[in-house]
Amino acid sequence: MFGMVLVITLAFVVIFKLDFFSKNNSPQPSLTTREGAGPKIVKIGNKTLNLEIADMGEERVRGLSGRESLPANTGLLFVFEKEEKHGIWMKDMNFPIDIAWLDKNKQIIHIEHNVSPDTYPKIFTSNAPALYILEVNASFFEKSNIKIGDTAKFD
Repeated sequence: MFGMVLVITLAFVVIFKLDFFSKNNSPQPSLTTREGAGPKIVKIGNKTLNLEIADMGEERVRGLSGRESLPANTGLLFVFEKEEKHGIWMKDMNFPIDIAWLDKNKQIIHIEHNVSPDTYPKIFTSNAPALYILEVNASFFEKSNIKIGDTAKFD
């Protein structure tokens, strides 16, 4: 039984990666050099975060993988073309994070707290379609009293 679950999970991961690369397989400029790469700041409640943006296939697959840390008061915002049940994994991650899924109205619809790199190859998704995913340092949402139903404002 476990073997079949593992095979199905790995097949989903491969399809997930192939889908992203097939949509955009050309090299892309980095987040810091591309002009107009989306909002640069998000405000949720009384908290403000500087944002890095992942809005292209390769950036979305890479996410925060391979980094040693995420600077304080910084988040990685995944921006998608349409609302779907987008998945996040912890492949090649070196530190735990919080993950929030936001709908088209920028309302938080799901949060995963303190997701460990050890959870890979598990894929985390929301129960409802999302247009954005925000990754921040672990415990940020709890310490900041940010919860499901809160709305983000992008600048």
